[in-house]
Amino acid sequence: MKKTYLLYILAAFAVAGCYKTYELDWPGGYTKPVINTFIQHDSLLKVTVSHSSAAEEYRVYHRGDATVKLYADGVYQETLQPRQTAHNVITFFSQGKLSRGTRYRVTAEIPGFPLAEGEDVIPPPVPRIEAGFSPIMIGNYVSNYSIKFRVFDDGAERNYYRVRLFYKTTYNGHTYTGTTPVRLEDDGTENWELFGDDGVDEVLLDDALFNGRSPLYHFRTQSLSYADEFYLEVSQLTRDAYQYFRSAQLQRNRRGDDIGEKVTVHSNIRNGLGIVGGMTVQYFTYKP
Repeated sequence: MKKTYLLYILAAFAVAGCYKTYELDWPGGYTKPVINTFIQHDSLLKVTVSHSSAAEEYRVYHRGDATVKLYADGVYQETLQPRQTAHNVITFFSQGKLSRGTRYRVTAEIPGFPLAEGEDVIPPPVPRIEAGFSPIMIGNYVSNYSIKFRVFDDGAERNYYRVRLFYKTTYNGHTYTGTTPVRLEDDGTENWELFGDDGVDEVLLDDALFNGRSPLYHFRTQSLSYADEFYLEVSQLTRDAYQYFRSAQLQRNRRGDDIGEKVTVHSNIRNGLGIVGGMTVQYFTYKP
């Protein structure tokens, strides 16, 4: 068994007042299989497979030689087919679409590694959502936009939500759709510190804060006077998907903080790292 120094990618330790080095026994060194996919209703399954590395390497080792299989309620469905996608990344695709009411399990076998697997379900859509946009004017010009958002929560269930904003604009006759979420800032929402001090790219909500109630959230965009259309994306998440997004957000926010508590990104992969997470996405469109 080889002794190695493991950084926060594999374990998180509190640091209070001084630095400590923890030496752990970890068979196989740093490397573990990594599976990443989010499952959605009426969509193909798309899976990326890699293996982890030492934190100081800052590299992702994509594994196009993996064998990736899909199971539904414990029954084998198909072996996913690899395709080269953007940035020469090999992504594994299913041929059949997924549906709600089924527990999906994804397995990945990389030569030289143990079989890794993760599973989740696709949650139901949010039954009722209200969203409204209004421009904030400075003189005769649009400065930015105010957004009001309310989800009508089912008090009988534990629910998790993610809210993001995208936009589309036209320039010189060409239409561009932003692929990076618009940064959202506080516009009067109580307890905004739960989301971030300066603003966030995504708002993550656990209804433990408001179970059975329907609080109204107020957001404000950055200057987007050139936007022709907005898309407010509201997702219902499973617990695993929520914990993954939330822990990843916390880790990004604390990057560069050498004295704060380190954050380990949540994973539900057995014999590996990564996420198989369920989500249902709904969009609300606003044209200024």
